[in-house]
Amino acid sequence: MEGLVGGAAGEGLGFDDLVEAAYNWCRLSKIEPPFEGPLHHLVRSADRRWKARAFGVIAGRMSEELIAGIDDLVSVAGRAQLSDLRSDPGPVGVKSID
Repeated sequence: MEGLVGGAAGEGLGFDDLVEAAYNWCRLSKIEPPFEGPLHHLVRSADRRWKARAFGVIAGRMSEELIAGIDDLVSVAGRAQLSDLRSDPGPVGVKSID
């Protein structure tokens, strides 16, 4: 089940789509699917483990410089930088003149 969810989660599927994929896998494998509650638990658990592994791989590939830059963006001082980006009206256009 975890391999199925991991592959589907890697494709960007949402929770409902992952549950549907799990039901389809059970049907194709001629396995009686669990009831809704236990199946949802299995899908959430497998999705959480897959994401933890994927994020771990990504974090392991990041340089110290990149990590420091991200930390600066989300720090208290960095929040001012992010709010400056949001407050910038962007290029002038017909919609921004109104």
